[in-house]
Amino acid sequence: RTRIKHQTGAVRITGFDLDYLSAGVDEEKAAGRAKFAYFILSSLVGRVDGSARGALFDVVDKGLDAKADNVLFSVSDAKAPWHTDGASAEKAYDCVGLLCINPASEGGTLHLSNAAAALGTLNGSLPKFIVNELLRPLPRDILENGSGQGVSNGDLIRFARSPHLLPLRVRHNAFPIFAVGSKGDDLIRFRYMRQWIESGHEKSHLPVSPLLEVAMNALDGALDQEKLCSTKMEAGDIMFCNNTSLAPARDSFRQHRGAAPRR
Repeated sequence: RTRIKHQTGAVRITGFDLDYLSAGVDEEKAAGRAKFAYFILSSLVGRVDGSARGALFDVVDKGLDAKADNVLFSVSDAKAPWHTDGASAEKAYDCVGLLCINPASEGGTLHLSNAAAALGTLNGSLPKFIVNELLRPLPRDILENGSGQGVSNGDLIRFARSPHLLPLRVRHNAFPIFAVGSKGDDLIRFRYMRQWIESGHEKSHLPVSPLLEVAMNALDGALDQEKLCSTKMEAGDIMFCNNTSLAPARDSFRQHRGAAPRR
């Protein structure tokens, strides 16, 4: 907890003994034991928030198109560019965690970048009126596809995502990429997923300004420059990451035909 909050911002734990947890049970029960042990560990780091998609959420390819409406990157095999978790103006997460139970056959490398350092780079290289594009509230797409392990397609969701109501909801769901000193201090809260900003503008019938396009291009380049590490997580690896100042990314991945179990 101290490392995540005050020091490196990220912690990788290895040696989580999945073989011990799977002794004498089938694959499904073994995964359930691993998830429960991971939940206990996570609850000692901080309060586990389960209000959006459940306390535990499977990051597994469900064959969905990540560019389609209301589809999370985490349920596809697509590349996930630099981002933070959480796209709601009403809920911001301080820390995110990931337990690898089954790695992919190919790809899926995890990358981490220092977003706070990227902002410092941009402040020293861009005019202030361009940097300000990253500091103003921007509409974000609304993602509500998935509660726990399921996908909700009920009447309420269809009504809430109607062509008349969704643009208003997206305009209301606006917040800056960088919030600096929002609590009377110099702390930075970074919240970013470029695709949700661009689709949020599209659904709220607002054009992405040329200045914002330039600013996000520069931000993506700065995050590439400030990359801290790249790592392929193996079975039993756990990664905890500060979700306010670091940005993860994930390469696309593939599962070889006949390979089991799935990532």
